[in-house]
Amino acid sequence: MKISSTVFLATLCALSFSSLHSQPLPRKGSLGTYLTALPDSLDHGAQVSRIIHASTAAQLGLEVADIVRKLNGELISQPSDVVQLASKFVVGDSIALLVHRGSEELLLRGVIVEKPREQSSSGVVLYDHVNFQGNRLRSISHLPDTLRRHPVVFYIQGFSCASIDNGQTPLDPIMRFTDSLVAHGFAVFKVEKPGVGDSDGPMDCRTINHETEIDAYRQALVSLYANPYFDTSNIFLFGHSLGGIAAPLIAREKSPKGIIVFGTVLRSWYEYMIDIYRRQPVHFGTDWKEIEVSTRNMIPLLYELLILKKEPADLIKNPDYKKLLEDGALAYDGEQILYRDPSFWHTLQDVDLTDAWSKVESYVHAIHGEFDVHAISPYDARLIADIINSYHPGRGTFTLLQLTEHGFARVPSMQEYTDMRSRGQVNSAFLYEHFNPQLITSLIEWMDRVGSHRPRAYTLHGRPLFDLPESADATALKDSLLWQARKDYLQDSTNVENIIWYGRRLAYMTKISDAIEVYTSGIRLHPQSAKLHRHRGHRYITLRQFDKAISDLTTAASLMNADSIEIEPDGIPNRMNKPLSSLQFNIWYHLGLAQYLKGNFEQAQRAYEHCLKYSTNPDLWVATADWLYMTLMRRGLHEKAKVLLEQFDEGAEIIENESYRNRLMFYRGKLTESDLLDPNEVNDDLILATQGYGVGNWHFYMGNRERATAIWERVIQSNYWPAFGFIAAESDLQHLKNSK
Repeated sequence: MKISSTVFLATLCALSFSSLHSQPLPRKGSLGTYLTALPDSLDHGAQVSRIIHASTAAQLGLEVADIVRKLNGELISQPSDVVQLASKFVVGDSIALLVHRGSEELLLRGVIVEKPREQSSSGVVLYDHVNFQGNRLRSISHLPDTLRRHPVVFYIQGFSCASIDNGQTPLDPIMRFTDSLVAHGFAVFKVEKPGVGDSDGPMDCRTINHETEIDAYRQALVSLYANPYFDTSNIFLFGHSLGGIAAPLIAREKSPKGIIVFGTVLRSWYEYMIDIYRRQPVHFGTDWKEIEVSTRNMIPLLYELLILKKEPADLIKNPDYKKLLEDGALAYDGEQILYRDPSFWHTLQDVDLTDAWSKVESYVHAIHGEFDVHAISPYDARLIADIINSYHPGRGTFTLLQLTEHGFARVPSMQEYTDMRSRGQVNSAFLYEHFNPQLITSLIEWMDRVGSHRPRAYTLHGRPLFDLPESADATALKDSLLWQARKDYLQDSTNVENIIWYGRRLAYMTKISDAIEVYTSGIRLHPQSAKLHRHRGHRYITLRQFDKAISDLTTAASLMNADSIEIEPDGIPNRMNKPLSSLQFNIWYHLGLAQYLKGNFEQAQRAYEHCLKYSTNPDLWVATADWLYMTLMRRGLHEKAKVLLEQFDEGAEIIENESYRNRLMFYRGKLTESDLLDPNEVNDDLILATQGYGVGNWHFYMGNRERATAIWERVIQSNYWPAFGFIAAESDLQHLKNSK
């Protein structure tokens, strides 16, 4: 027996047919181990190649390299035997494994536990189900939080009957896709096909036709409109591969805000399959004459299967067809063709996609990966956008995503990619590791443009925060700078400076979550970059995620060169067009701020004292001294605060930090409260937030909490919510509320 490179993850079936439409859908169990076949020299068994954490196998004490000989007394000859036996178990059932470990024979006993659930790095995951014609289809929702409604992306998979539940395979490109969207404030919804994963009921994906599959997805879309966590005015379909064929059909009854398709086709399935045989082998180095002979042999078989809708039993009566099928031309196993029932392909062939797209009322974004050897050509995606624009001008767009293959990964060239596929190097882990973040960039910008209306952040009290009001000229300038930064980033998304500037330009447009995701993608490539950690930490403060900010900025402090000051260029230049701050200053300044906002005043003091060493001009000194003064007063170190205040040079020229200078003057008694808060003078929300917080804070540590609260309430009613004074007012009000 040849060693198989195929891995097996034993999934255990837990079905419950009582109270089908009222009871929660039970979670299936999992042995939680990958098994491979043994070499021919060994008589029977299956060898353990990997064990899932906290799984049944882990609790049994199974180890990598163990050889499973028996399962509940049944002899195991190969991994598929475990598949068959495992299908009889439910969660809580007893299990006994006879294994060989080296020269020992062990009997391991335990009970079946449920398979791992998907986890989110950016939000929460909810498991539910969709009712469909006597079946319950497992649904999985990833949400930024459960406090409010979110725009949602309904991910529709391709033709496979594989499970979309990646709890056991977290290194899957769909998990990167999902986590990235959730980090940007979108929910992601997925649903299993009938008979797949946890789904229960009489139907089986492997035996249903295409029409039934579409009906199941339609019912899933209907369920989204009753979900309390989804903003039903902002539902987007994402059709991946064959899911791109499903998308316009699903949208007939319920018209979502938008449809995105990636790596899909518009032609009939018959035409597409001919194209696959004629064009795909070229990229794998097959001789042109051999390709033509093979294609001509396949055309009659495809015609009889798809156009005449003949069954395989009839096709194999033709010796030529029989040989082609036995040689694996269409992955025929005696019952299924290309892993689906023949009726699936028969009904798919009947779909008129041009007609389906012409009836779509939604906005449509068609994407083609430059090195997609499955969808083959950008022609179909371009034509989808053209059809939409023909019937609804301006609603269709097309994007060619450069250096990208069918599974969302960034690859250097078509030749290198196909070479890697030929060597078996392209798997889920590869696709996950090389996921192209430009896909998310394209989606986010498009969905925002057609109307997702995402809040940019939330206050500590849960109030949604949206784009700042500003003049048309200011918006136009920021847009043009963002466009250039995006262009540079798309040309080279591995360059640290391109990553930083794209993130900064997004943040200046208050697209804070988007900026953080850009920095996060950059950190995956450059984990030792102090700059990327510094900028992401800064923007975590804007999102009111103080623990994450502290973590990033602490990391940045450990990575930076403390002895060589590196001036940071300004994104929004001051009136002198003179950059004032450095990387080192900004790391310590923002770390001190994050600690202060968290209420960690001792740690904030240490950070600001470090920051003073890099406060090399009057602007930086007044900013640092102001926050340090407030920190010392909060700690009751009044004498130390007084000494710091005496070092303030009132006559020093201040270029951009006038509000901090005014606060220090107020603490010295040189300015009054009315000087800082006069409504006739202070009509700028940023100035109000900065100066107002300082005045309120002074009242607070002087014991007048009522006056402090009133001023802080005034601050958080203003518009400039990214201001540190605004966030600090929120934080103190939250602390006061909690203390009560």
